Formats: sequence, C-alpha cells, structure tokens
Amino acid sequence: MCIITKSYSVNVAFTPKSVILVTGITILGTLVPFLLYGFGVRLLGNVKASLFATVEPVVSAILAFFIADVTFTAIDLFGFVCILGAIQVVAFHSLKKAE
Repeated sequence: MCIITKSYSVNVAFTPKSVILVTGITILGTLVPFLLYGFGVRLLGNVKASLFATVEPVVSAILAFFIADVTFTAIDLFGFVCILGAIQVVAFHSLKKAE
C-alpha cells in the first residue's frame, strides 16, 4: 500500500508533543483495552467473553448511527443479521455443551 500512496516520502517532525501524543494513544488505545479484555476473559470465562467480543461490531455500528449520523445500506444490515445469527449459533452450542 505504501508503494501506491508513497506514504514513506512524507516528512515527519518528531516533537516532544507528538511523541507524548503517540505514546498516549498507544497506551490508551491498545494496552488498556487489551488488559481490560484479558481481565474480562478471566472474570467471565472464554465462552461469554467471546460472545461479548462478537457483539462489539454491532454495538459500534449502533453507536455510529446515533452519534455520528452514519447511514447503513442493505448489505450493512445483512451483515448485522449475520453477526447476530453467528452469536446465537455459538450461544446455542455453548448451552448444549453445558448440559
């Protein structure tokens, strides 16, 4: 991709402010969520945590609709139905295993 966009040729100035901002985004955007996810898996168990993780794209889309005024096409809605259907299949099989 960088061959097409030539993003490697952009001049970047590393200032103390930019380094602090990138470090903050790295810690708050990746490290903290990863640690919280690991804590959630330990707290809920593997099956429930995977169900919650599967719902995340749908929740993100709903928030995007209400907060950012995003409109969805028919294929988007079909994708939501597929995700929710997959969640139901996983939950059904998990319940059968538990019995």
